[in-house]
Amino acid sequence: MMDYKDLDAWKKACLLCQKVVKTLKSVEVQNRVLANQLYKSAISVPSNIAEGMGRQYAKEKIHFLHIARGSSYELETQLLIADRCGIARFSVETQELMKDVQMLIQGWIRHLKRESHK
Repeated sequence: MMDYKDLDAWKKACLLCQKVVKTLKSVEVQNRVLANQLYKSAISVPSNIAEGMGRQYAKEKIHFLHIARGSSYELETQLLIADRCGIARFSVETQELMKDVQMLIQGWIRHLKRESHK
C-alpha cells in the first residue's frame, strides 16, 4: 500500500497550505472571516488526500480525492477574492502551485479509476 506522504499531490498540497498560512499571518482582524475560511480550505486539501489514501477501496479513495479537488477549487476562489479585495496578495508561485495540486489530484483520480477497472 502506498503511503500518502509519498504522493506529490499531498506534498504540494501541504506546501500550498504552508504558503497560505504564512501569507495570512499578516491579515488584519476585520478580514478574519475570509482568512479563517482560507485556512479551512487550505487544510482540507492535503487532509482529504490523506484520508482517501487511508481507505481500503479505490472507490473510497476516489471519493476523497474528489473532495480534495473540490476544496482546491474552493481555495482557489477564496485566494482570488482575497487578492481582488486587497485582503491578501498571493504570489504567482502560489497560484501556479494551486494549479499543480489540482492537476496532480486529477491525475491520481484517473490512475485509480484505470486501476480499478483492470
